[in-house]
Amino acid sequence: MSKISKESKLTRLFDYCAIVELRDEGGTKEDKIKPFVCYRFPQSSYTDPFINSVTQFCFPDIDQFQEYSKDVAETEAYSFVLTESDGERRFGYCLRILPKGSPFEQTLPFCFCILTFSPCFSLFNKLLLEVSKRYETSSQAITSFLEAVLQCKFPAPGETLLVKASSGSFSNFTFARPNDSERLTDFICYKELLTKLDSTIILKVFASLLVERRIVFSSTKLGTLSSCIQAIISLLYPFQWQHIFIPVLPRPLLSYVCAPMPFVVGLLESSLREVGSMPIEQVMFVDLDENKFLLPHVDDLKLIPNSLVGPLSKGVNQAAKIVKKNKKRKNAAELQGIAPVIEDESKPLTEAFMLFFVDLL
Repeated sequence: MSKISKESKLTRLFDYCAIVELRDEGGTKEDKIKPFVCYRFPQSSYTDPFINSVTQFCFPDIDQFQEYSKDVAETEAYSFVLTESDGERRFGYCLRILPKGSPFEQTLPFCFCILTFSPCFSLFNKLLLEVSKRYETSSQAITSFLEAVLQCKFPAPGETLLVKASSGSFSNFTFARPNDSERLTDFICYKELLTKLDSTIILKVFASLLVERRIVFSSTKLGTLSSCIQAIISLLYPFQWQHIFIPVLPRPLLSYVCAPMPFVVGLLESSLREVGSMPIEQVMFVDLDENKFLLPHVDDLKLIPNSLVGPLSKGVNQAAKIVKKNKKRKNAAELQGIAPVIEDESKPLTEAFMLFFVDLL
């Protein structure tokens, strides 16, 4: 078995790409729709245990496709995190697209997935969009594009790489790598978190992270789970969560919530009933859609002095106000047909939490 070398991790833009489709195999009503890998790149480079379970992470909500539904999103972007045996984290980025079809027939989405050791949502989301365009042409067009990407030298912070088109059907494409100082805010989006949860719940969860508790987040949407969980974990910067961390937990892995060690996982709302019947103890459940805790919990925020809680609360509330202002500005700009002036909501938020750790230490 060959593995990715340390040097390769630092120089390769990505290490694996797959396209996963859903197939109606005509089985029982509960499992007739099943995911399968219809394309992978590289075809054979190294043995990776994740490849065998890639479909679980691309469609952790497979149950919703067993029956016809009109509530399937046309496009959905989300991400997940895998922890390697050496403790290093590998990031998975997914883009699901629902092809156009008859409104009277069930149309099944397909998922473009890429694995990388470099966290950069904007870069890999663009890359997956390019892959999706070539998917409509041929698998060879995808392979040629991905080969061209891997041949490019990994750009230094703040620089861009140019991927030259191999045919006249597609134009050249550039990918920008953010500066290291901007790296955190580039792959983390705080808008969803600030929209879904109020400052009190955010601070209570943050306090529970500090004392390393077991926390489960739930939502009906994959994008909400991955975005909010990674955002709130990033508030620990410059420290890192060192325990189990799975922003989107597939149904076959639900037993993870019974683990005796600290963890942070995300569950689709449809899995909550099954989890409720499991032998779990002292787990904090956070409902992202309803902005509330689902079960009684220990209030760890009381462990933090009020002199430190005040500035944190102010930073969260200030960032939330910016999100609301940006939404109004965007709506007004659309009506006027002009580009909106958007303020960065991450600055007051990240500064408040950085200062917290400075004062604490």
